[in-house]
Amino acid sequence: MQEKTGNIEKDKELTQETGVERTASEDINNNQKKRTFGNKVFDLLIWAPLQWVGVWGLSLFFANEAQNGGRTLQKASDASIKFLTEKLEKPVSSKFVQTFWKDTTAKQWASGTVLITALSLGGSLILPVTKWFEDRRHKISAYIDKAFDKGQENPDNITPEPKQTWTSIGIGRAISMTMTYSIFAFFGPKRIDSVQNKVGEFTANQYMKLRPSADKTKVLNWCNLAVFDLLFTALTGTVTYLSSRVFAKSNEEEKPNQPVKTTAKAEITEEKAPERNFTESETFKKIIDKPQIDIDLLSTKAKSDLVAKKKLDLEDLKPKKPQAKTIMDNAIRSETAAQAGF
Repeated sequence: MQEKTGNIEKDKELTQETGVERTASEDINNNQKKRTFGNKVFDLLIWAPLQWVGVWGLSLFFANEAQNGGRTLQKASDASIKFLTEKLEKPVSSKFVQTFWKDTTAKQWASGTVLITALSLGGSLILPVTKWFEDRRHKISAYIDKAFDKGQENPDNITPEPKQTWTSIGIGRAISMTMTYSIFAFFGPKRIDSVQNKVGEFTANQYMKLRPSADKTKVLNWCNLAVFDLLFTALTGTVTYLSSRVFAKSNEEEKPNQPVKTTAKAEITEEKAPERNFTESETFKKIIDKPQIDIDLLSTKAKSDLVAKKKLDLEDLKPKKPQAKTIMDNAIRSETAAQAGF
């Protein structure tokens, strides 16, 4: 009994919060819904290769071009490092920075910032491809479900996928990049370089065992870049995926109230114009039986006829303070009086 009462109270709370009649059982069912097999495979086949492997490869290319390419990107990178080094010289040498990020130089901060920016080019170029696949998510996931005979589930038990837009994907990317710069700023270039060099050197040593004749300097440089790139690609890819879906879902949840309002208006419209195939006597009786009849809605002839038939007193014809009533009631009475021939 207490459980039933609790559910009733929960239903009232949900209705008050959303403005739509909802029940606790409906929300429990929503929590029990699950994604389709096809959508899970879609994420593994599309998001994983694009946002992790694809971005990692493109970012590694741009990072190497920025450092060793000898072309336009390296010139722009060198100019940016020089500019930032000059601007950061004073703040980096401050007591605050040297307390928390000891022995770091302005050039280290500038180089790290420019390198992260170069790495971000790969992820940014992948966004249009990701959006193209997201627009076809439904067809691709349905095909996968059909191919693996997974399309027999009850639609009521399936969680709808949020519709990804340019805005949601762009915001996801912006959030991931902001987090990347924030992590770099929090740990500082010296600590990140330390991790990068240790893991990069270990990887380079393993490669040199397989290819002893390779140039170790180049191998070490590539390994350091690959480690740095892999660390931040994993971070940005994951955050872009999660944050873009969260934003897309929250954006969709703001829209359901609109159709509800439209439905409510339609219902009111139906109530405004019910079937009224009354006879004249029935219509006359309906007017007389309504104690809250609005006298002002009747014509002068109608008022005189009602007084003559002793259905109204002369006192009723005197101006009175209008009573509170809905627009719908007035409309119904007006129509009824018109049909009675008044």
